[in-house]
Amino acid sequence: MRTAVSGCTVPHVDEFTRLAADRGGRRVSMFLPTRRTGHSALPARVRFWNLVRRAEHVLRTDGMSTTDIAAVMCGAWDLVEDMWLWERPANGIALFASSGATRTYWVPTTLPEMATVGDRFTLTPLLPALNAGGRFLVLQLGEAETRLFAGTRSGFDELTSLGSLDVRTPLAHQHFELIEAVIRDAAGQTKAPLVVVGEPHLQATYRRISSWPSLMTPTITDTADRISPETMHRRTWPIVEPELRARDFATVDAVQALRGTSRTLHEPTQIVTAAEHGHIQTLIVATESTWWGQHPDEPVAIRLPDEPTLHERLGTAAVAVLNHAGSVFTVPAQRMSKDTMAAALLRK
Repeated sequence: MRTAVSGCTVPHVDEFTRLAADRGGRRVSMFLPTRRTGHSALPARVRFWNLVRRAEHVLRTDGMSTTDIAAVMCGAWDLVEDMWLWERPANGIALFASSGATRTYWVPTTLPEMATVGDRFTLTPLLPALNAGGRFLVLQLGEAETRLFAGTRSGFDELTSLGSLDVRTPLAHQHFELIEAVIRDAAGQTKAPLVVVGEPHLQATYRRISSWPSLMTPTITDTADRISPETMHRRTWPIVEPELRARDFATVDAVQALRGTSRTLHEPTQIVTAAEHGHIQTLIVATESTWWGQHPDEPVAIRLPDEPTLHERLGTAAVAVLNHAGSVFTVPAQRMSKDTMAAALLRK
């Protein structure tokens, strides 16, 4: 039996591309929200077990042999049995299974409870986790070590370490000026929100010299040297989330304001074609369209049609936009124009 490969976050763009290109035979995509309340608050492991059984039923109905079904689904069953993995904090789990491999991702966004079976994987439910507006910075000011992180909803990447910080010396002010220069160099043109973590006297010194345009308040005033990256991410994300969401909405409003001009597209087929040719600078997709237009109360297993649906094609377009260095935003449907599931801003 193979053990399902487990990841902490959604696939990177290159992984998305490989998954999108992986076709032929039988491919099973499974999505499960791991946090539920009310009547749906069955343990996630039990709900996932039910979803695996439903996917196997579709494969069996399609005439697949028991041996071949086992070859595709064994990684999913490995995950069911791996009790430790079900204790991991995440909003959802996505699994992509074939007879060649099983890939599993614990993701920070809410997912539908569904499986798809066909000759290709389904990627659109993961698009919200790739939101271009979701990046922020965290400066961890500690006398033992000062570090700069780039964060998203799903976690942190450390950008650089600036060593120890001795505020008792005349060089302390110069050190803070160096920190500011490093932040600007690391962030480039992006003016991402910046959260400062550290004791109040360290933060006060940094704020006196900082001219960062998106320096967030409130901050975290614990001793930074004692906070793990995981705890720091859990506490900083709620601070930046409202700001990032507001920026997303501002981007949508700016694109919508150009509707009817030569700079924008709103017809899905045209958007797909333009994305394939690298003509799109910014793609906005309504979240409901990434979920096949439904929010099932019960887990469902869907047999994919022979030809990709429009929702699938928009997912493929999003991957193409990312591969051409464009940006992808996902927003609630009510932020879009009426009866519009996607909008694109073309490059100049």
